[in-house]
Order: sequence, then C-alpha cells, then structure tokens
Amino acid sequence: MSRVRLLSIVAIGLLLANILLVSYIVFRKPGRPPHESPKEIIIERLHFSNTQVNEYNKLISWHRSEIDKSDFDMMHLKDQLYHCLSSNENSTKKDSVLTEIGKLQMRIEQIHYKHFEDLKKICTVEQLPNFENLLNDMSHIFSKPKGEPRK
Repeated sequence: MSRVRLLSIVAIGLLLANILLVSYIVFRKPGRPPHESPKEIIIERLHFSNTQVNEYNKLISWHRSEIDKSDFDMMHLKDQLYHCLSSNENSTKKDSVLTEIGKLQMRIEQIHYKHFEDLKKICTVEQLPNFENLLNDMSHIFSKPKGEPRK
C-alpha cells in the first residue's frame, strides 16, 4: 500500500471520528454534565448561601450514614435469600426474607423522602419555587450517567 493511500485512509478515519464526536456533543440528551454532582446541582439551582450549604452538608452526612446502614442490611438479607436456594430451605423462609427486603426497601425510600423534606426546610421562601422545579428533574439528577458501571 502506498503512503498516499495510507495517509488518505488515516485522514478519512480521523474525519469520521471528529464527525461522530461533534454529533455526540450536539445531539446528546440534556442532563447534568458528567463532572457535576447532584450536590453541586442542588446548591447551584437553589442558590444556597454558605450557611445553607453547611446545613445541607449535615443533611448529606445523615442521609449517607442511614443509606449505608440500610445497604449493609440489604446485602445481609440478600445473602439469606440466596442461601435459601443452595440449602433447599422451605418457601416460608424465602417468603419471610422477601418480606424483610420489602420492608427495608420501604425504609430506604422513607430515608430519601425525609432527606428531601429536610432539604426543603432549609430553603427560604424565595427558594421554594426553585425547589419545586428541582423536584421535576429529580430522577435525571440522581440517575447514573449512561455507560457508567453499576456499583
């Protein structure tokens, strides 16, 4: 293969790569930038003062602590559930564990809900419309970006 032909193929390849990159940037779905965390988005969109940011950081610490405990409990319950498969446990044990998993999942959702109730409480009256708008985007803000592996 001649050098001119090789360089032409490389140039076309680079041109196609650039077109794909520009297309991705222009046509990607709107959402949070990959470098911006939900915490940063909330602080920015609610226009929090430094005092409110400090209060919000305390809320985050409580929330993470409670979710971490619940995640640990969930892992333990799932271990029990899958142990039922290997030990041929009766379905009563399996149903009992599934019921506990359901209760724990409800508790996790209650923790999330309380977190946002508390977040609303630190908003000023002027910030409440921004909070309401934020609620409309909540699922997008807290969803993991496409292509990011599950943890």
